[in-house]
Amino acid sequence: MPNSTLNTHDDRVEPRWIGDDRRWFRSHPTRSYRLRRPLKGELEGFPKVKLENGTLLNIVVWQILPWVRLRMLAHLRRILPNEEDIARRVFDQCQPQLQLTDAEYKEFISTIGHHDNCQACGQPFKSRHPTFLGLDRRGRPIQVGICCSDKLRARVGFSIYYSGKDIPAAALASITTRGQA
Repeated sequence: MPNSTLNTHDDRVEPRWIGDDRRWFRSHPTRSYRLRRPLKGELEGFPKVKLENGTLLNIVVWQILPWVRLRMLAHLRRILPNEEDIARRVFDQCQPQLQLTDAEYKEFISTIGHHDNCQACGQPFKSRHPTFLGLDRRGRPIQVGICCSDKLRARVGFSIYYSGKDIPAAALASITTRGQA
């Protein structure tokens, strides 16, 4: 199963690959996916993998938002061109996206419920970071943070998590509910 890491921009010193991806996506504003070879030291952020003969390690990057990118390790048999549709297909092979109807999606969400912690490892979600909805390796619905995005067999969707302190009181006051509590 591929492994993933999250890149978010902040004021700390950043590894080469984070700056490289940020600059690359800035110069390619219509792109959401990038396929490239790993940069020096980048593989240290991923668990050790045993390569089969003829397998090339690549990094496929999905820019979710301009400041949030998900990187996955892809094992390929040959070098592929860095084109949007090819990079997206590689990403989707690493972690497929399930296509659900609106009714199926609502049922999926109600099965999971609302959580403030990753359902795989228990870590609290970080405000303004993505959470992922999907199926775990056993096929059960689950919501995970970036910490465990590689534990999904398939994605259903994602959202950006906001803690209560990051939502303005006026926005909370404008929320209305229907039905019984």
